[in-house]
Amino acid sequence: MSQSPSRQSYLAPRYWMIHLGLGLLRACAWLPYPAIIWLGQQLGRLVYRFSANRRRIALTNLALCFPELDETARTRLAKAHFRSAGIGMLELTTAWYKPLDKLAPWYDISGLEHLQAAKARGKGTILLAFHTTCLELAGILLNQHRDLVAMYRPNNNPLFDRFIQDGRHNRLSTLDRDDVRGLVRCLRQNGAVWYGADQDYGPAHSVFAPFFDIPAATLTATSRFVRLGGAEVIPFTQYRDPETFRLHLEVHPPLTPFGEDDTADAVAMNRFLETYLRRHPEDYLWTHRRFKTRPEGMEPFYKKRARRRDTMTGRRFQELVRKHRALETDKYGRAKVLLTHDKEIIKLFYRRKKFSSDWWRPYAHRFVSNAGKLQALGFETVDITSSTHCPAHHCHLVRYPLIPGISAREALQKGQLSMQQLGEFYARLHDKGVYFRAGHLGNILLTAQNTLALIDLVDCYFYTAPLTPARVRRNFDQLLGYHKDRSLLAEKGLETLLDAYFRKRHITADKQPDYLPAPIVRALHNQNPNNNKGTE
Repeated sequence: MSQSPSRQSYLAPRYWMIHLGLGLLRACAWLPYPAIIWLGQQLGRLVYRFSANRRRIALTNLALCFPELDETARTRLAKAHFRSAGIGMLELTTAWYKPLDKLAPWYDISGLEHLQAAKARGKGTILLAFHTTCLELAGILLNQHRDLVAMYRPNNNPLFDRFIQDGRHNRLSTLDRDDVRGLVRCLRQNGAVWYGADQDYGPAHSVFAPFFDIPAATLTATSRFVRLGGAEVIPFTQYRDPETFRLHLEVHPPLTPFGEDDTADAVAMNRFLETYLRRHPEDYLWTHRRFKTRPEGMEPFYKKRARRRDTMTGRRFQELVRKHRALETDKYGRAKVLLTHDKEIIKLFYRRKKFSSDWWRPYAHRFVSNAGKLQALGFETVDITSSTHCPAHHCHLVRYPLIPGISAREALQKGQLSMQQLGEFYARLHDKGVYFRAGHLGNILLTAQNTLALIDLVDCYFYTAPLTPARVRRNFDQLLGYHKDRSLLAEKGLETLLDAYFRKRHITADKQPDYLPAPIVRALHNQNPNNNKGTE
């Protein structure tokens, strides 16, 4: 049987950075609680910006559970969640090591009479917890009023798991989630077990029950524990006030009847959680793939990330290039874009210079990352299926399905795209903090559904706030730097594009000149010599 690593083995170099992070986390226990709140919010903002995968999962979950919210509202909710998650991370050591009397002004608790009544009836209690960002601290605080035994799943990282267990043992008792005998023994002795059953652990020992009207794999272990231990199921919720950051803990009445039918129990648990989250959605763990397991025949909600480390031999690379049609070549005659027989695009990224940033962050990786970020922000773009590296030719290959449509340049020429639609698209990009450096009309696609999509993503940059006037000026400057686009936009009515842009971003007339670069001002002046104030 495998043994957990000894403490001496944690001195290996691979653990050094983890030790540093855990040391900083431990130091947070000695900070004033308002400082932890502020630092946690900043941590959450950083994670939202740089963790594209977690951001994508959260936005997918929010779109599934709150379809009535528009994209802006869901993005705002996702950002609030990440800030709350950052606070929750820094609260870990606060919960384990900070004197609890210093936390007394920061929380209140209600519903303790339900726990006392269950104990008086000689009933064990399954304290049904839900995975919120403040769950750890809330459980520690509740433990001061009723002794709890916490069920836990060991962390995949042995050092982090040891860190968590050492911390929790300062304040409460724990049980491995596989220790069913220990759990049943505790319940039969009139104990209280803190248990979370709201995550997707696969189809085994689960039933599908509606959660926000979507079938969700829900564990049946809670029902089994009730039958084995003769216990009551009492929900326990917590949320952090978004204004005062005060924690509100609530113990609810028991869920009855419970334990007679697994499916009915799963429906009751999900219905309770859904009702609660409609009131307090920010603190729930939306970065968990709650709908990962789907009923047979249903499409998955969460797209797999492209694998970045697949490699290809030089011979296979040559066969691939020879087999498929080249849509575009570089100045050396090498294929840059291939069209496969299955209507997929293969984009090839060669190393441009002997010494460049491509060594540590290949352009293909930026392309894949930017595609994920754009999708998370709600923009149409390429859907990456694979990413491959060919060391023999110093080339990375990215594959994705062809998006049916024509370039915005061609669409304007044919009259299929309006200047108003183009202006509103740029406004939406800039409002979301997207700086599309290669934003000429050939890199914007009018799809078959009459929507606009971005297809050349290497030179996309993302900011946490809407673009500043200086960046907007630079972006428009780059757009008009292409002679074909400048002539076409002037012909189709540049003023119309700008009017739509300013209306969409709610920019008043007195602020508009700050967003206009010199080429646009000159173009407008040439169109309308009597107008010396640009768009006014």
